[in-house]
Amino acid sequence: GVGGPNRCTLGGDDCPIPERFGCVNNSCIKVAGGAYGTSSCGGVCNPPPPQKYSCGSGSCQPDVAGQYSDSTCGGVCSPTYYSCSSGACTQDANGQFTSVDCNNMCTIPIHSECNGPACVNVAGVGENNCNADSGPQGCGGVTESHFGCINSSCVILGGPGENSCNAVGQYCGGAGKCSLKAAPPLVSGGQSVKLTWQCAGNPTGCKLTRKYKTPGATVITLDDNAQVPGSASDRPASSATYTLDCTGSTSDVSADVRVSTLIECAPTDPTCKP
Repeated sequence: GVGGPNRCTLGGDDCPIPERFGCVNNSCIKVAGGAYGTSSCGGVCNPPPPQKYSCGSGSCQPDVAGQYSDSTCGGVCSPTYYSCSSGACTQDANGQFTSVDCNNMCTIPIHSECNGPACVNVAGVGENNCNADSGPQGCGGVTESHFGCINSSCVILGGPGENSCNAVGQYCGGAGKCSLKAAPPLVSGGQSVKLTWQCAGNPTGCKLTRKYKTPGATVITLDDNAQVPGSASDRPASSATYTLDCTGSTSDVSADVRVSTLIECAPTDPTCKP
């Protein structure tokens, strides 16, 4: 060294240059003048990939192979709807249900007709022309029969027995059920939303209400005597939950649907978070 025992020549054997590291192509390698003093570069060279999202089951969900980078998927996700057709639950863009079983509300249309002296079940829509083989509303027969439930529909069963329903074709799947649909489910504040609903089990006294998501919001009645099936339109100012409450012969029934509103920000408002 030069100038005393505590001096050395930078880069010489007695005074090596400290190793520096930097990120190159997502790898930490030795780089002259690098920003890091360790070979790990503080773990910043290979960050986890950004979270991706895709539409699944009608909502925006995390998906490593998703095409969206925001948790709302750009607001394009909407549920798959279904409706009843010939007693089966089938996919239908204009359907009332979001479950693949249509909430078990599909019943095959059926009515009763006389076939000689016997009152029989006949598939299809029609008026009931009898309710038993014998009796005032029978077909002139002498055998006994009764009403029973099969696949949520009331049918005529041969032989004596206690009636578990009152008329052929009547829904008898237990407590009634309702389905409430909102279209579209994602709107801008003040945009019109169409609500449609239908019920099984012959409920009455239906009421349609709206409650905003904001804390302390009160329940607003939109229709105190909603008809079944029925529809209504509303213009929610912010995200809200709509509820259809009905009463029936077996139990009360209700259905909920939520409508979310997009937050639209002015470009000059730095405090707004869409």
